[in-house]
Amino acid sequence: MTLLQNFPWLCLLLGGSLGSLSRWWISRQLQIWLGDQFPYGTIFVNAVGSAAFGVFVVLLEKHSGARLLLLSGFMGAFTTFSTFSYETVLLMQAGAWRTALLNICLNLFVSLSLCGLGIWGTQTLRS
Repeated sequence: MTLLQNFPWLCLLLGGSLGSLSRWWISRQLQIWLGDQFPYGTIFVNAVGSAAFGVFVVLLEKHSGARLLLLSGFMGAFTTFSTFSYETVLLMQAGAWRTALLNICLNLFVSLSLCGLGIWGTQTLRS
């Protein structure tokens, strides 16, 4: 952990690089498999990222270097709220109001629920 503690910018750089690459690859694969009529990749990444964040925040509570690498770096680049916002605005501009509302509701409900579930499940397993 010495390297992580002595070079916090390296933690962010490494984690952010891996997080953004993972987000891009997963979103791309889901678009290939499911089509581009709905932002499946964004909701999937937001949901998985929220659950993983909930797990990591509990498991790494005493590991500041690893928290910087995984939470600020990887998860910060992996989750895609800005992409979610942009895609929702595009849906609204296209007049797809129902799809935009569905996208908003699913992203918020699923991501918040899975983050809470990640925290609760990890705390439960640890006790």
